[in-house]
Amino acid sequence: MPLLALDDLELRPEEPWLEVPEQAPVPARGPVLLGLARLAEAAARDGPTGIRLEPDEDPAALAPVLDRLSLIALRFAFPHDGRPYSQAAVLRRRLHFGGELRAVGATLFDLVPHLEQAGFDSVALASLPADWRRHLERLRLPRLYAPAARASIWRARAAAGARGGGGRP
Repeated sequence: MPLLALDDLELRPEEPWLEVPEQAPVPARGPVLLGLARLAEAAARDGPTGIRLEPDEDPAALAPVLDRLSLIALRFAFPHDGRPYSQAAVLRRRLHFGGELRAVGATLFDLVPHLEQAGFDSVALASLPADWRRHLERLRLPRLYAPAARASIWRARAAAGARGGGGRP
């Protein structure tokens, strides 16, 4: 599965994060990715530790151990699932998580600009188009529609003197 780093838009080999099943023992060494149910074990661990959040899990539960986490993987249950975007917003804006946020699960290449805008650092993709760099440039939006964006379309329209009434300037 290709891992796309969103800061420099480079493909990276998947890091050696070992996803530990719920009943399996946690290895003493190496980077591990645990489920939320194993949060106490993550807090007690010395090595690189990550947590995988399911779409219905509350990211605020990670607050006590955020400073010990290197990676939080937010799972998309289906391609247009909005819950991981909300989780990313809580982690970045409210909880000030500075580590890596990774989109995993049912992710689509076409959503990469939205993932980038939401604060994700990387995305594990099932596949990439052969000409993915050129395709990505076509996907990039000239202005962002999210209200938290620095240059939202609505502020840009207001600055340009747009009037109401049918959306015409």
